[in-house]
Amino acid sequence: MGYTLLIDDQTYQSDDPVLTGRQLLQFAGRTPVEEHVVLYFGERRQLEDIDLEETVNLQEPGREKFVTFRSDRLFNFELDGERQPWGADLISESVLRHIAGLGEHGRVWLERRDQEDRLLQPGEEVSLNPQGLERFYTERAVTIIVNGRRKSVDQTTLTFDELLALAFDPVPDGPNWCFTATYRNGPTSNPEGTLVEGKSVRIKDGMVFNVTATDKS
Repeated sequence: MGYTLLIDDQTYQSDDPVLTGRQLLQFAGRTPVEEHVVLYFGERRQLEDIDLEETVNLQEPGREKFVTFRSDRLFNFELDGERQPWGADLISESVLRHIAGLGEHGRVWLERRDQEDRLLQPGEEVSLNPQGLERFYTERAVTIIVNGRRKSVDQTTLTFDELLALAFDPVPDGPNWCFTATYRNGPTSNPEGTLVEGKSVRIKDGMVFNVTATDKS
């Protein structure tokens, strides 16, 4: 019986289910192996470094995906509260998205100590060299129901005007139009209620909105 493993997005086959870090690097043709590091990408999206003589059992679920680096050291970062190792001094927004398992609308933020946190742009790279541990956190897309239709929103709060734009295309315009917006299945802080002009509401996945427009002319 053969075992399939993925190293740097390349597929390999092994007759042996138990491999050392050295063997993984040899499979991928990374020589000299002493000048490389190999990380295991876990089933729960946790990275783990594997020493040259440390073994990995491919029979265990999820133990088949690896990434290698030509490096003599590891760098560390934190993503959504989990400390992770990395084999290079730069890490990209796209890699962070992949590790976090973000969907199409998810976003990655860089936490900054004395400034506002910064939203990373697509493909942007961040240095892991500065003094201190770089911390990142993600903002995942939320699916809400607006007037019976599913809408994906990549934010944690929704304003009255933003809700109208989701409910109507185009939004009725004129001094005689009146809008009413109610919601249910919201977060603990606001499980149900009414959203009025000039206000915003915290949202969560599966929240339901009903918006009506009335012409009083």
